[in-house]
Amino acid sequence: MDESDDNARAAPGVRESLYTRGLMSALAASAAFGFAQSCFYLLPKYLIEEFAAGPHQVGAVMATFGIATLAAVPLVAAWVDRVARKHLMMLGALLMAASSAGFVGVDEIGPAMIALRIFHGIAFCIVFVAIGALTVDLAPGSRLSEALGLAGASMLVMNAVAPGVAEPLARYAGWQAVFMLASASAVVSLLMAVKIPDTNAASRRAARDLPGAGGYADAIALVAMMRSPATFHYALVVAAIGAAFGVMFTFGQPFALEQGRADVSGFFIAYATTAIVIRLGFGDLPDRLGRMRVSVFAFNLYTVVVLGAAAVRPEFLEVIGALLGVAHGMFFPAFNAMAFARVDAGSRGKMMSVFAAAFYGGLALGVSALAGIADIAGYPAVFVATSGVLMVAGTLLIFSSALAEQ
Repeated sequence: MDESDDNARAAPGVRESLYTRGLMSALAASAAFGFAQSCFYLLPKYLIEEFAAGPHQVGAVMATFGIATLAAVPLVAAWVDRVARKHLMMLGALLMAASSAGFVGVDEIGPAMIALRIFHGIAFCIVFVAIGALTVDLAPGSRLSEALGLAGASMLVMNAVAPGVAEPLARYAGWQAVFMLASASAVVSLLMAVKIPDTNAASRRAARDLPGAGGYADAIALVAMMRSPATFHYALVVAAIGAAFGVMFTFGQPFALEQGRADVSGFFIAYATTAIVIRLGFGDLPDRLGRMRVSVFAFNLYTVVVLGAAAVRPEFLEVIGALLGVAHGMFFPAFNAMAFARVDAGSRGKMMSVFAAAFYGGLALGVSALAGIADIAGYPAVFVATSGVLMVAGTLLIFSSALAEQ
């Protein structure tokens, strides 16, 4: 009997606990991985300071991560329901540790840097899908939005901590020290993942007994899932948010530096702080007020924040970050809970894979496509164009009958 079985059999009327040993081990591994990952949110500044990179070079390096994450999704989707999810966590942490350390020897924007970013994307895809599926496995269904919010917060908190540590560390000890710190944190994630229980042993046995079981069958099942109007519309909305997230995190730094800011970590600290407050303090809001209602409100706020970034003065960088954190922290627990509520336990990994593909596909496409606009018309034009994409996707979110909460 695993911990998810224990939660499922809680006494009627008793509020089921989220704070089980298994879930806490998973969240600790996620947080350590998140620190390593978040150190690389400062790559745009690193590229500008060390290599005098322009928008196209910054966009190419940052988009590579999203492209690699997207490319890894089919493989991860084929295995997340068929191997121990804790082992996937361990593999992702190992890849992150090795590729982070590899940045120490990079001295140009070239194939080696691109290859390391590809490994970053693969590692993140593995961990992201695994931690999402593990959270759903280990959490009681009645508190699913809260649990997903906690899982997101475990990485989100590191969006604040890691840049806050890495930026002054880079100033005083060099960027190589930042990369080694990221590698060490990924090793800690690996060690924490060892303590996570094996949550999907029963579903793995069932999957092996199915006729035609294997990667091909899983690929067919994933395609069938995507043909559902609800899943397809869900993916389009998530892709739009992915594009907006990528634009804000990639081009917000060069825009601030261009306006005279010396440090940019305040944006990440403000973003992560408000996102965490939303998820920890108001994590049950979607379950109480309605997941669709909260999703629409948060999506509209996201759109307003991205549009406002076009006119923001450098001293208000933290304000933009804080508002973005509110929108991001509120949107995904509500919207993802809607998606997960529609699938059975054996398809949770695939649904998390759909999310990863949509979000990071949108990120890669948005950053790479809009880098040209930054070159021609400047960074404010990028934010305006991105808000236009969000307005179109917001219309789909509001009027799609397939996405209507059941």
